[in-house]
Amino acid sequence: MVDFGFAAGKADFAYDNSQLTFHISKGSYLTPFVNGGLDAPTITDVVVVNLTQDDAGDIVGYSGMARITTSLEQGVGSYFPAFFPDGHLFYVANAVPKKSDANKRFYFKVVDPSAESMMANVFADPEAAELASAIAKLWQSACSGPSGLSGLSGLSGKDGEAAKEHEAPWILSSLSPGQCGTLVEEHWSEGLGDKDAMLALCASR
Repeated sequence: MVDFGFAAGKADFAYDNSQLTFHISKGSYLTPFVNGGLDAPTITDVVVVNLTQDDAGDIVGYSGMARITTSLEQGVGSYFPAFFPDGHLFYVANAVPKKSDANKRFYFKVVDPSAESMMANVFADPEAAELASAIAKLWQSACSGPSGLSGLSGLSGKDGEAAKEHEAPWILSSLSPGQCGTLVEEHWSEGLGDKDAMLALCASR
């Protein structure tokens, strides 16, 4: 009924069909999480989408989405989200990568998705997706790498490898409007896209 335009992992519907949750991933969506956690460079995060219904209660579209978590380290993530009847959301998170020598720890976390800021799905608009990818490239060049904020987006590796084309727009969802605007103002240059349009997209975040 609804095509978001990107790949996602295990999903669950809210009890009243008003929302859908799933995890996104840098790397494999078919990782066997129960076998000790995540292998680097896989990173996963939880997303919630507001669904729209017609008078008969059928799902006919969506009105916005929120990235609930932003993982910071390869091999660490949040996944398998599901709803409680009251609308709260729980998910599983692992504390250390699968191949780490540290003790493996897994957590159940509970959040209220209604407290999150919803944004439009940039994947559904080719022009917005292109702008979001341009912003991701700015972030990559400004913040990633050995001395930067590698991993902050949940999509860029510790060695600074570029996010894949279908993953790059998710970087926008890990930035606040202020962070995004500052990034564009300070690092934009000719040939990197329409600056005003990028700033407008940041503001709409």
